[in-house]
Amino acid sequence: MASQPLRTALPVELLYRVVDQVRNPTDLANLSCTCSTMNSIVNSKPLRLYEIDAEFHSERLERRMFNKRVDEHWIRQHRYGGIAPDISKDLERPPTVPSLVHVIRTRPLEHIKEVLQIFQTKFNRKNMNCKFSKELTTPAEAAIRSGRVDVLRLLAEHNFDFTVNFDSLERSNMTRLEKAYENIGFRSGADSFELVRPYLLALLCGQDESALFFFENLENLFNYKFYAWYLAVQTRNEKLAIQLFPSIKRYLVNSSAVQKAALNSAVSINSHELIHSILAAVDKGSQIEARNDNTNEGFHGDHYDSSSDSSEGYSSDDSDDSGMTRIFAWN
Repeated sequence: MASQPLRTALPVELLYRVVDQVRNPTDLANLSCTCSTMNSIVNSKPLRLYEIDAEFHSERLERRMFNKRVDEHWIRQHRYGGIAPDISKDLERPPTVPSLVHVIRTRPLEHIKEVLQIFQTKFNRKNMNCKFSKELTTPAEAAIRSGRVDVLRLLAEHNFDFTVNFDSLERSNMTRLEKAYENIGFRSGADSFELVRPYLLALLCGQDESALFFFENLENLFNYKFYAWYLAVQTRNEKLAIQLFPSIKRYLVNSSAVQKAALNSAVSINSHELIHSILAAVDKGSQIEARNDNTNEGFHGDHYDSSSDSSEGYSSDDSDDSGMTRIFAWN
């Protein structure tokens, strides 16, 4: 049998041109698997994958918006009662950015900044504040699960949506904790629960530093911060609960319901330090009230000298209940 002629290898310059012509991230990934030379070429351009992915999803978003306008025009022309369910579901599905999730999981912060800039350029928007699909991992979720507080700060600076998705076990825990909080007499509502869910995911993943980041950026409102502290106790994170306690102890002064809930929570995890701290805060609050009742100078109605409150160890940072959240910008 005649021997087959040997095939010469493709010139490297030609392979580079092939890589430059690829417009689909899946095709680029497949190319890298064809041979070692192609793999080295793809790896020599680490940002190329993200450029292609951003362009791919930007064009996909443009097609969705165009189809939406066409469907709305058709509805007006035919006086149809509404968009068909399958079309409506497709229009509501937000754009995905899987490569952005990948770079958050695997790359240093400077690399992430470069990729984020690529997406901002391709999508022609400075703030990537868009909702993400419930079926997919979100950038915020990837940062939380990876313990990337530096990335969380970067996403906050760029006004990212902090929607997170839970797996089945985490979702059952989330529902149980929300129901338990309502059962002790508090009605936070779905909105406040949603605001705290990134913090809860950080707790369930054991990422205390990420949880602290979200706690510090919560709105200065009672239900949010006390619920966040309550979650730390219920997830048996005594160390974090003790660290967060100074931020919520001012709420123990005038509410017997809060005092009872806080004490029951501390007892449930057998935390001696928390129990002593709660009782001390209640006693100091009672002393302040007694001084307010026994003096007539410098006090009018329910007003009292805030300096005496801060001298007892209360945090003055929480005194403004009108402060709006800094990073939870959705809804």
